[in-house]
Amino acid sequence: MRKLVWFVPLILLGWVIAVAASGIKDPGFEGIITYSMSYEELPEELQSSASMLPKDMTMYLKPGMSRIEQNGLGKIVFLMKKKQNEFYMLMDMMGDKTAYKGTLDELKDTTAERIPVVKETEETKVIAGYTCKKAVVTYPNEDPSDVWYTDSIPGGLTRDMAFIKGFPMEYTRKAKGMSILMTVTSIKKEELSGKLFELPSGYTVKPYSEFKKMQGG
Repeated sequence: MRKLVWFVPLILLGWVIAVAASGIKDPGFEGIITYSMSYEELPEELQSSASMLPKDMTMYLKPGMSRIEQNGLGKIVFLMKKKQNEFYMLMDMMGDKTAYKGTLDELKDTTAERIPVVKETEETKVIAGYTCKKAVVTYPNEDPSDVWYTDSIPGGLTRDMAFIKGFPMEYTRKAKGMSILMTVTSIKKEELSGKLFELPSGYTVKPYSEFKKMQGG
């Protein structure tokens, strides 16, 4: 159970690192994007706990700021502000509320960037009301995977999807021995309150370095 509790935020952390490390021009989208999460592969030690893993992820995006949420055993929220160079990882586990604070520099990916081969296709399908195009993406030493994207929304949100000519609407993300099919279920373009990106009251604030130590980092 303890492994599962920490595994959930690590899934989300991989996404956050990709956003923070992008170094790409802010796409300027403001609104709410929700993804469903379908687990195509699970490590044996997590299969019995599959029902407790998060089933969706919601992104609240405002130029220069983002809020990413998941619900599983508890509620996990990441708040990021590029101008302030800071982030909070909020963990609410059955009323035990902890906020790990760090700088975006701590999340930057220092590994060499892998460059995939991208093959555009003529295939299309509708996802969440958007007509999407299919690209077949192949990374070195990996099997090809499909990425469905729309050019109706600016791309460039994350480094790992910088090679796509639009916003990724469906693709498989691999993390910690899992394969997770991410599919957009809802997109709402709207002006968001800045309060969404502020640290809420009731959390005990600790440095992000403490969370890394618990993970052996």
